[in-house]
Amino acid sequence: MGLSAGERTYFLMTCHRCGKGTRKQVDWLSTERRMQCSSPKCRAVIDLKAPQHQQLIEILLHHAAEVDELLASTGSMDGLKD
Repeated sequence: MGLSAGERTYFLMTCHRCGKGTRKQVDWLSTERRMQCSSPKCRAVIDLKAPQHQQLIEILLHHAAEVDELLASTGSMDGLKD
């Protein structure tokens, strides 16, 4: 079975403290409440349930669903198996 666009799409979330980016899958972002900065020296906690992050994650999930619909309608999902 192929991966969804949300599982294949990564988003680079920027840390509010150090400014470094942490890459996570869009689907993962939608299921977690918080994440830690990937910088070993920082390790700040990023609240994914903050309104600005929730809105961004919802937009990313919406676009991922649109990509899935487009690929399914064209039959292109066959080439994207895991």
